[in-house]
Amino acid sequence: MSKLKLIPLTELKHANPQWFEGKRFFGDVLYLSKAGKKTGRTYLVRLTSAWSDMFGCQRVFKYRINEVDQKTHHIGELLPDEFDSILQVKIWLESK
Repeated sequence: MSKLKLIPLTELKHANPQWFEGKRFFGDVLYLSKAGKKTGRTYLVRLTSAWSDMFGCQRVFKYRINEVDQKTHHIGELLPDEFDSILQVKIWLESK
């Protein structure tokens, strides 16, 4: 495993105050700071409905992952993968 250290969620929130403002409005209900097993790189994992209930559709929650810059702690790109369970997220993190 790499020597990178997991960035705690409190530090991510401190480094990205505007990013977290109003995120619940967009359907986010949970945030987790998790690290890839092989690289030690930090990722922001979030549980979100991401507007899935628009136009009369049923609300569906998915886990989504954003990259995190290890030096600046800024939250970066949203990865295209969507996960139905935290177990699927953990399996994905095992390969990263």
